[in-house]
Amino acid sequence: NATWNEGAKSELTSIYDGDSLKQVSRSHGDESIARPYITLNGVSTLEFLKGLITKDDLATGFLARFLVFNPHDRNGTKPPALPKYADKINHYSWSSYKELKSLCKGLFDYPIIDYYQLHSKELQFQKPIQFHCLQMDSQVEQLHNTFYDRIYEVTDNAPMEVRSFLESFRKRWCPTMLKLAMLNQQIIKPYSSEFSESSLRGSFSIVWYAIQSTIQLLSREFGASPVQQKQSKVLSYIANRDGKVSYRKLNQSRILDGGNRDYDYVLESLVAQGRVHWLNKDQPSKAMIELC
Repeated sequence: NATWNEGAKSELTSIYDGDSLKQVSRSHGDESIARPYITLNGVSTLEFLKGLITKDDLATGFLARFLVFNPHDRNGTKPPALPKYADKINHYSWSSYKELKSLCKGLFDYPIIDYYQLHSKELQFQKPIQFHCLQMDSQVEQLHNTFYDRIYEVTDNAPMEVRSFLESFRKRWCPTMLKLAMLNQQIIKPYSSEFSESSLRGSFSIVWYAIQSTIQLLSREFGASPVQQKQSKVLSYIANRDGKVSYRKLNQSRILDGGNRDYDYVLESLVAQGRVHWLNKDQPSKAMIELC
């Protein structure tokens, strides 16, 4: 059924914005959930994403509602899918497991979640909630403002072709930093009335990595021309081989769809831009390409 997920983007956007979730079913009639919350975690390859994400998703801010993380390339090697040894592991004894269990228990035992009840087919508060608002002292507020300025500075200095897309992202990165800091604070010191520097620094480090990943993906992949994408592939291939590779090995790598002419055209453009240079170009068997 090609229409099973129609309207999914608009529904996810509505939930993100805090709107009530409503639906009509034949068996249960009208149903609604007030103040819904949703958590999505996913992993995908770049090739798969490029076929699904449109420029409308970038411009309208749909993708900006997610934090995007691009893992570092481990010199072209993939980690093993399964452990090398099939020994039985008792993860319950790990100190990290015990710490994580304690943190999760503290978060799930937060009093607010006990006040919900299902009434008239709508999820409502059973009694008034005193919402807990974290405050900032002057030192933490100054740190927040510094992080805020850094986010806007790095996006202002991003490549020209992706700046228009980044506008929708950076408007959400700063509030996301505060949301993460609130979660961090509950882990560092539950029921605290103030943000700590540690909670804010921790949230900024997460958002900062997402910013770097997003700019990289947009500038090198989604916002790049076909020639720029090919250049990026060649440069990454050379960089992952200590910055130098033989011309013959590059042609045999199959990182580009075309033949020798495709590689030659990309290399000529990179040489003209001063990004690579030839070694022993006149000797085909010894010719090398090196990063500048």
